[in-house]
Amino acid sequence: MAMEQLTVWDYLIQTKHPSRKILTDAIKRLEVYAIRSGSKNHKWYYATFTRLIRKASGEDEMLYTELNLCIADLIKVCITVGIPYTEIYELCKEKIEEVMSERNHLAESG
Repeated sequence: MAMEQLTVWDYLIQTKHPSRKILTDAIKRLEVYAIRSGSKNHKWYYATFTRLIRKASGEDEMLYTELNLCIADLIKVCITVGIPYTEIYELCKEKIEEVMSERNHLAESG
């Protein structure tokens, strides 16, 4: 793929964006947590969370960074307080919707 054909998202992934590393570390923890709790679908976590964030952030690098960090923090908190792994994805989806709603509200009022 030629450099000019890369999307912002592709570039961020290929350059190992720091916020992406933080998210993948959190997903690794979630994977271990889920395996210990009996998950059989843990191998899909990276793709699932990546797709979720990519869809929400589009080509917006700042939003991509914000969502990576926000979701990484939420995953860590959920594991720490013992929220079942089966609920964590839904909580992350809700958090992304909340962030998007706040951004839309700020854009409309600003």
